Amino acid sequence: MLLGVIGGAVLGGAVLFPDALGLRTITGFVHLSALRAPVTLVVLVLLPVLALLLRFPRPRRVLAGLLGGIAVLALASAGILVDRAVAGAVRAESAAAGSGSAAKQPGDTLTVLTANVLIGNSGYDSVLVDAADAGADVIALQETSPAIAAQILHRTGLSADYAIAAVSVRSGVDTAATILLVRPALEPAEIDGTPLPFATAGVRTTVGDVYAVHTYAPIDLAPRQFNWWRSVSESAALCRAGEGTLVVGDFNAALDHHALHGHTDCADAGAELGMGVTGTWPAAGRGMAWPRPLGTVIDHQLFDPRTFGAQHGRVVDIPGSDHRGVLVEYRVGAMMEP
Repeated sequence: MLLGVIGGAVLGGAVLFPDALGLRTITGFVHLSALRAPVTLVVLVLLPVLALLLRFPRPRRVLAGLLGGIAVLALASAGILVDRAVAGAVRAESAAAGSGSAAKQPGDTLTVLTANVLIGNSGYDSVLVDAADAGADVIALQETSPAIAAQILHRTGLSADYAIAAVSVRSGVDTAATILLVRPALEPAEIDGTPLPFATAGVRTTVGDVYAVHTYAPIDLAPRQFNWWRSVSESAALCRAGEGTLVVGDFNAALDHHALHGHTDCADAGAELGMGVTGTWPAAGRGMAWPRPLGTVIDHQLFDPRTFGAQHGRVVDIPGSDHRGVLVEYRVGAMMEP
């Protein structure tokens, strides 16, 4: 029995909590960490089926221990998902109540959208219109080009509302650029004096520094995903509490990845607002919409909790893209606890 419990704990931990076992850069386990919701669901579905093997007498004690160990970890994983939804919703409700207690003044809030629109997609007009209608001050786009962004701003009549304030071309591919669209009232100035992480664009504004990132994906054909780890950790480290920074974009990393949360003392707006279980990727597969709860959250907005307070947020669909976007309204000068 004890041998089975130990085996179940190791197997379940490797599948459901690989980061906790130090498998943070190992190919395969990196990907499992990003898929907590679907992996947990699969494990919970398989457990009753595997339990049928308990009918056979010889391995019964060992198998019972094995399944018991896995079941405990699966329930713990499910509990994490429930906590992210419930606790985040409570925090979101509290933030909304606090934001409504005083009349808003110009400059009190900052609304930010991040959206990976997919290379070659020139039909995301509705995303920019929706963002503008929501009062977005900053729009961070990934996998597009300055030319396409300019065309859409022109078509939608938003050219005067947003300046293409910063551009970072990804791997020399113009159509895979990272772009920051910023309202002129924020007086954006591109941050270009210091080296920035891979595919990162940054602007200095009247309310703080904003970075748009598009990190390297864990796609190396190697035992370890070192390029991904370095790219994610360097991008997350751009956000530091007390310095008035926002770092948003496609991090190619989930809340369970140490590469994302282990290198910054900033908060994650999605997690704070109860969106930590709403998948941003994949948005679709084989021509069909992918269920939000079964996706992974790899598009994030990290914010300095001493300068900003996340008040409202939602995950938005992007026509023609395999990602969903994240729209968040912040209160500026929130002086929240880190």
